[in-house]
Amino acid sequence: MRRKWAAVAAAAGVTLALGLALSLALWESERARRAETMAAARAGQPSLAAQAELLLVLPFENQSGDPDQDSSSDGLTEETIAQLRRLDPQHLGVMARTTTMHYKGTRLPVERIARDLGVQYIVDGSLQRRDDRVLVAGRLIRIQDRREIWAERFDRPAAERLVLESEAAGAIARGVGAALNLERPLAASATAVDPRAHAEYVRGRYYWNKRAGDDYRRALEHFQRALDIDPAYARAYSGLADSYLLPTDDVGRDPSETLAKAAAAARKALDIDPALVEAHTSLALTLMKQWHWAESEREYRRAIDLDPNYATAHHWYAEYLTAEGRFDEALAEIGRAGELDPLSPAIATDHGKILHYARRQTEAIKQLTRVLQDDPAFAEAHHFLARAYAAAGRYDEALAAIDRYSDNKTQIPLVFMVRGYVLARMGRRAEALQTAADMRRRGWGEPYMIDLGLGDNDRALARLEASIEIRGPTSTPLKVDPIFDGVRVEPRFQRLLERMGLAQ
Repeated sequence: MRRKWAAVAAAAGVTLALGLALSLALWESERARRAETMAAARAGQPSLAAQAELLLVLPFENQSGDPDQDSSSDGLTEETIAQLRRLDPQHLGVMARTTTMHYKGTRLPVERIARDLGVQYIVDGSLQRRDDRVLVAGRLIRIQDRREIWAERFDRPAAERLVLESEAAGAIARGVGAALNLERPLAASATAVDPRAHAEYVRGRYYWNKRAGDDYRRALEHFQRALDIDPAYARAYSGLADSYLLPTDDVGRDPSETLAKAAAAARKALDIDPALVEAHTSLALTLMKQWHWAESEREYRRAIDLDPNYATAHHWYAEYLTAEGRFDEALAEIGRAGELDPLSPAIATDHGKILHYARRQTEAIKQLTRVLQDDPAFAEAHHFLARAYAAAGRYDEALAAIDRYSDNKTQIPLVFMVRGYVLARMGRRAEALQTAADMRRRGWGEPYMIDLGLGDNDRALARLEASIEIRGPTSTPLKVDPIFDGVRVEPRFQRLLERMGLAQ
């Protein structure tokens, strides 16, 4: 009996060891694949690392035992990133928020994180509320020798929590700047900010970064509260602009009113603080959606001049360059964005989208497949993978890419229309027509893509004109979208491009 149990134990030990080995191998394979993805995204693009060392801020750990404090710790993380970005962009590149938040709650060693991302420095820290005190700790680690080269703790009464949160990020940035002997001192804010207003702004950004409908509404409420407290707070106006901007891409909805509000908020922010990079970037996107191309490009370039570390400016400028058909420049900008925010699925997807618009479908399919390996639920990657397959004439795979959504996700209007287009191109006319009818019944706009798939170009152009009238979400890349290649030489289509200022 004893020998029997010994054999069982030995077998169990072997099984456990094999399981651990397999888990480690899978983890290493996943880590290597992520590294390959980031390397591919950077391939052939100008490298920030060639001129600047890179730093990652790990999410500040909420040690309060209270999940309600997550917005405070996340806000402190985001504010620290924003402050560090402004130190000395020529010598220090700072990873963006999306990549940072990927590591929230991680227990991976900082050396492994640094190796995966190619960073030379890591900032980490914690926020803790203890009885009637609030404590914030921060430190800077140099990866080369694993040395902590700067650290500081901040301690205030709980009643002064808002002051501590608004000041700690700046103090951390100054400490890091001094430790690294950076050439340009941290720029001072244009005006002093009421810490209560800043706290509302931080919470607004917390919800805005969730990028969902109801969260945009909650973000707007917090930004407005910040302005009720401090009407001269430029960043809160920039937050308002961003909250109006991103939800304007719903098919069938006229975005003119929200675009006007976004532009007014961004301009107000710049009236208060002309050097606010976020506001320049928001205004640039607003102008782009309103087809003011030259003014938009000036704002993007101004934003990047002010802060070369701001990944969003590079990202949205890449979309602008794509719309104009300037693909080499667009790929360079999306490469810079990807280096600053290598774990952002939105940036990685837009890299694939640019390749799709540039008619490089094999590369686009490869890039978008990588995105979905990392984030299988990322809707936009499914959408553009389907479009890349369709542009390559691989309709079965295009339909499969769309149908990998769950049932509720197929109800995204633009994806619904692309599905109808693919069905039409596959010769499944009745299903395509039913999809078009469903779109119109639900108030989802004019299904012109389905008409294109069915070969009804006259109806497609009539419906496209109606969509352009309300600046629908497909209007901006009209000049470069392969889905319109069948009508590109039509005089009506050329007149649409002229109206948008995108004539050949």
